[in-house]
Amino acid sequence: MSVKIQISLDLGQSLPPNTIEYWDYPWNGHFIQHDWNCPNRKLSDSKELSSECSLYDCHIRGPAYIQTTYQGCVLETRERNYYDDSDFYALVWDESTQSIKEIEYGTTRAWTYFNSAKEDASPEILTKAFAYRYESLLKISDFCEQSDMSKLQIGRHVKVIKGRKVPIGTEGFICQIYNNLYDKLNQKIKLQTETTHVFTYERNLEFLDSSKFSWSQEKKFNWVYRMSNSSTSWVCNYIPSLIYM
Repeated sequence: MSVKIQISLDLGQSLPPNTIEYWDYPWNGHFIQHDWNCPNRKLSDSKELSSECSLYDCHIRGPAYIQTTYQGCVLETRERNYYDDSDFYALVWDESTQSIKEIEYGTTRAWTYFNSAKEDASPEILTKAFAYRYESLLKISDFCEQSDMSKLQIGRHVKVIKGRKVPIGTEGFICQIYNNLYDKLNQKIKLQTETTHVFTYERNLEFLDSSKFSWSQEKKFNWVYRMSNSSTSWVCNYIPSLIYM
């Protein structure tokens, strides 16, 4: 079914590709939508605006124009509810950018009742979407791994590489972390060396045990697989076949 969205056209403008006229009243043809206070409001067969209509908000009512997009590329649909209104979204595969994106196709905040979307992704599109999803999550997993390798915590083996108070090259283990009220990204650190305790700051240190916190291939695969299944319903057991292709 793809995504169907009502669009606006200027008078005399030709129909864009994949666009149809939709008449939401029994007869096909333009008719007058009279203002509530217009004296001609009860004339159901009026086809032209009269001189009296110019004094009110009367207009010629034509068809609705429904354009079909992302045919065969809709991966998932969802609804987001708020206190008073709801918005409707579709997760689609965009061939022009070769990526997944989310579009809003409907809402209760305005007249969008002709709009619709239905999951209809073909096997070829699903294959592209799975591959794109996997590559994206793989990049995120690399970032998470780097974050773990540089995570500040008690017990890590470090070396002082800059600063003035502690000699460069001093090695030790983090035994205390103090909150720096002036710079949250540069905490004060207490190190246990072979002979004594020294104090320095986070930015003066280099981690010597980063390899202990690196992710194995199995851990990275499990993380990607878990995130894939928890984020969207259309991702299924296709991910393992992508990894071993």
